[in-house]
Amino acid sequence: MNTDFIPPTFDYIVKGIFGSQDDIGNTIGLLTPILGIAPEEYAGMFIADPHLSRRWRKDKQSIVDVKLTLPSGKTIHIEVQIDDLKNMAKRALHQQAKRIADQIQSGENYQKLRPVISVLILDHIMFSEEPDYLNRYEFLNVKSHRPFTDIQKVITLELPKLPETDDGCPVWPWAKFFTCQSKEAMQMLAKSHPEVRSPVAKYKKLTLTQRMRDIAWEKQLLRMDKQAREDFVRDEATQTIARRLKARGVSIDQIAEDTGLSLEEVGRL
Repeated sequence: MNTDFIPPTFDYIVKGIFGSQDDIGNTIGLLTPILGIAPEEYAGMFIADPHLSRRWRKDKQSIVDVKLTLPSGKTIHIEVQIDDLKNMAKRALHQQAKRIADQIQSGENYQKLRPVISVLILDHIMFSEEPDYLNRYEFLNVKSHRPFTDIQKVITLELPKLPETDDGCPVWPWAKFFTCQSKEAMQMLAKSHPEVRSPVAKYKKLTLTQRMRDIAWEKQLLRMDKQAREDFVRDEATQTIARRLKARGVSIDQIAEDTGLSLEEVGRL
């Protein structure tokens, strides 16, 4: 386990860089190429994240939420997700529905509703059939592509799809920031892409403290323990299926092919 480098997707790092009103410029820099919103719209943007005060031991282990409100009334929700929960689409829609519903009280005019935009930064592939790492989803007529409403939008940034070298997309250096695997890689990125120098500098400041390194170490251990438990359950389930197939007289070759176990593993069951 590398304790000298804290991944940029670590929740306290993301919140410290992009979830602080004092460093709103970092958040604006990240969102500008992702959303395509005119810079003047960000003037007066306010970060309001109820999750920021949550103690780390009770934190969701792989989810970072940052909520922002623009002067126009638009709500932007940034979520950084490390694990593949298999239900991100439904999760995003549920969160959007709640944020839309919370905008008005019973009896108030629907004209008060303002757009809610969800930005999902994912350290896994959500839609393997989509080749692009940045995708925008809106509520459209499937034939004419005319929008039904602009109230709901979802933007996904799938980090594993990111090319190693700059492809010219303004989002690339920001996505690359999240995928850096060493301090040297981060320094090189900041040198070649001035737009990310501020978040890189804030990252260095945040990771200097021993407390931050201790928290990262503990959370990394928790994630490893969780993965070990999941692997154990999955292995037990696979072996149970293999035993049942073997009891039914299915050939060892077929069992190995169906379960992914080796011939030796099936033979020992």
